[in-house]
Amino acid sequence: MFRALLIALSVFFAVKGESKSADFSVRLGDGGYAIVMTGPIVVGDAKKLQSKFPKHAAVVEIFLASPGGDVEEALKMAALIDRSFVTVIAPQKHKETVGLNGVGKSESDSRCREHQIRVADCSCASACALIWIVAKTRADGDVLIHRPHFEQQSFSKMSNSEAIRAYTEMEKNLRQFLLASAIPNALVDKIFSVPSSSAKYLTKDEISTLPRNSGFEELMYSRCRTFFAGKDVSAYASMLDEEREKLQSEVARLRGAVSKEEKILKLDLEAKIDIVYEKIFAVAPFVFAYNECVKRELLRQQMQVQRVVPLTKEESTKVLEEALQSLIDEELLQKKSSGD
Repeated sequence: MFRALLIALSVFFAVKGESKSADFSVRLGDGGYAIVMTGPIVVGDAKKLQSKFPKHAAVVEIFLASPGGDVEEALKMAALIDRSFVTVIAPQKHKETVGLNGVGKSESDSRCREHQIRVADCSCASACALIWIVAKTRADGDVLIHRPHFEQQSFSKMSNSEAIRAYTEMEKNLRQFLLASAIPNALVDKIFSVPSSSAKYLTKDEISTLPRNSGFEELMYSRCRTFFAGKDVSAYASMLDEEREKLQSEVARLRGAVSKEEKILKLDLEAKIDIVYEKIFAVAPFVFAYNECVKRELLRQQMQVQRVVPLTKEESTKVLEEALQSLIDEELLQKKSSGD
């Protein structure tokens, strides 16, 4: 079914004419490798992504910063990512701040700054958003959605009946694919309600309805379940976070308190927040241990499905020697450039 839908999509929806394809860079991350994707998605990018998977180490996450592009190719990439158990990350929304001079400034996601991605390019939209939406293992992020569109030059030359028939067929096939991927119907409707000339961010409530790899998450939970003072650590930590957010929200509401009663209530709420923080600090080491266990189990699964071939002792020694020599060469180059 997946392949049949992709064939239909390739006929009725493909963004052509892109002179540049997506760029994939591999970085060493926490517990494995991370792939950073930037630029428009074009035909052939799924194979490029596949070629970036190292032979001797697992890819643990992929960071998406793309304006979108070819839908068929994006869905191929989504399938590859899901098979590989890779966590998909999208940039957070830009934060608008005001500098000391009173001039507005747009601050991008810290990962975009880390990877030297411009603020203007630090987003995941359109076909890129589909990769993140369809993925079963995703981290927090913000994605921009809109309905797909045909390449303008060829679509504008179709007759009214041809254009409507082509778009209707494309929409039917993409809807079928998204629904088959367990994307809620309401969210699919929203994607097609936003004109291609604009874009909207998914809300937190909409993101919460997206499918997850529930079976694997429950397996991780059963293997790593930890208790603190007779309480399940994962559930207890979530409860404390919710309580903290609720109390902080009430304090914020009373920030401009004038009456004596409101001021007393504000002080009482702040004291309760302090107590919650004490509980959070007490359970933190157990939460860390639980998270580390989950990361190890996930890495084991990633290495298995990605068919990672462990390095031999000789290969490991060679890699370490090359890394050390690289550091030495870099230091010598810096000394030479500084004139020392």
